[in-house]
Amino acid sequence: MGSRGALAAQYHRLVRRRGRNKAAVAVGHSILVIVWHLLQHDCPYVDLASTYFDERDRTATQHRLVRRLEQLGCSVHLDRPAAIKAASRGFCGSEMEPSNIGMRIMTLTP
Repeated sequence: MGSRGALAAQYHRLVRRRGRNKAAVAVGHSILVIVWHLLQHDCPYVDLASTYFDERDRTATQHRLVRRLEQLGCSVHLDRPAAIKAASRGFCGSEMEPSNIGMRIMTLTP
């Protein structure tokens, strides 16, 4: 999504499912909530990155994208890269939850 902010990313996510008008109203509502919060708490505006929602729940994003590829007729296999496997080792060599670790597509067969 490039260097767009979170509001532009929200609009583009919603326009696919709800249409232009509803997406514009939803983003307008978000802007009103942001303005209210800024005025109420007297704080500066900090824009979230356009990838904020993808990074917030990485596992759900991975599952959604895998399901979409499978619906398009592809076979997908996810595997953690070796560098991430080594970094995921916690205390006593126990492995962290896979949901907290980045994945990469190993196989994509049409």
